[in-house]
Amino acid sequence: LKLILYINILSEKGFRKKATKIIRQAKSLAYKHEEFTIILQLIQMEEEIYFSHGILNFVQQLETLKIERGEITEKIQNLNELRLLTAQSRELQYEYM
Repeated sequence: LKLILYINILSEKGFRKKATKIIRQAKSLAYKHEEFTIILQLIQMEEEIYFSHGILNFVQQLETLKIERGEITEKIQNLNELRLLTAQSRELQYEYM
């Protein structure tokens, strides 16, 4: 979360390259700890950097971010389904006891 604040500051001051470098580091750390909602936030920040600074030839990067966002969204949905199934199995265990 400290890195997100740092990225915001860098982005506001116009240090796009440094901000994207920190985003990559933060993403790596978030993937390591499976913090998928934070990854979504970092993807959003990266997209905002590309749009706000008017970088040319960033269509491919945006396409990559779109794919990454879809994969992360799927993982979040799978985790939510797992939690629901776990809760349902607990309820069934207690019903039969």
